[in-house]
Amino acid sequence: TCMTRWKTLAELGGQPSSGMGVTILPQTFDAMKLPPASPQIILTHDKIVYYHELCLQMAMLYTASQPYDWGAPRPTQRSIFMDHPLIEYDLSPNFQTGTITNTTQTARQWRPVTARPITNIGRSMDYPDRAIPATLWGDTANFTLARPFKAEERCRQLVFWSVDWMGYEDFETAPSALIDASKYQFAAPIGTTNQDDMSERMDSSTWPDHHIYQFRNPEKVITFTDNAVPDLPTGSDVAGRRILNQDGHGGTDKGGGIDQRRRFLARWGADRNFNGILDRGPLPRSLRLRASEVSRYNFYDPRLTLKLR
Repeated sequence: TCMTRWKTLAELGGQPSSGMGVTILPQTFDAMKLPPASPQIILTHDKIVYYHELCLQMAMLYTASQPYDWGAPRPTQRSIFMDHPLIEYDLSPNFQTGTITNTTQTARQWRPVTARPITNIGRSMDYPDRAIPATLWGDTANFTLARPFKAEERCRQLVFWSVDWMGYEDFETAPSALIDASKYQFAAPIGTTNQDDMSERMDSSTWPDHHIYQFRNPEKVITFTDNAVPDLPTGSDVAGRRILNQDGHGGTDKGGGIDQRRRFLARWGADRNFNGILDRGPLPRSLRLRASEVSRYNFYDPRLTLKLR
């Protein structure tokens, strides 16, 4: 492709290439090896295009065939750009054990396993000063993600129901549903100061807040921050009393304080129709409503988080 910088299209035989092109003479690289010289070729524009497309095809084939070679560059021309090799946790008792940084606390975790051994693993983006130990990985024989399965083993049904939940008197003042403790995100000790302080550890991982839906309360954006909201009259302006896309540096719902935890759990409710107004329905919360089935969908359990593009 460098030839197109120094030779005109006409000199390279035109397009399509019907002219003679440029003669590339044989080149000797190492007389001790056979063959001692490269062959003479006539280089044309069409041949340059062919070479370029062939190189891209070879790179595409390699990246698609070798997702576990982490040292090979991935061409940006690929529609998926980056490969996502299958990795799962080895649930056998062969744990990775050690001591948590800056503590005497011992810990253990499952080892990751892959379908094929990873080559040219390199170093992590977060800790480039530390080599990734080879002992981190588990036995590839315990890899199960790609094993055949019977339809009845993985068949699931997704059922959608409809109920007039916005008709309840407390549909915006009721707390959020119970939240698993793992959603109360904080960073593991990484050797920095104040890592024993819960608020400091939570500030170390604020970046996923706007990007990864699995963290924090699913109602985080619409959660009320003020304990006075449940006592406000219906129709009150509550637009300024929602967390929205604050990342927590202001102490909204992150930290060990009682108010931060109450905001995390949405104990004071949430603007669930996102209209900035405190709404109440006509139905008492003691009334039980009948749900109506909307639809059912059969699908295979994929075992993984999948995205379509």
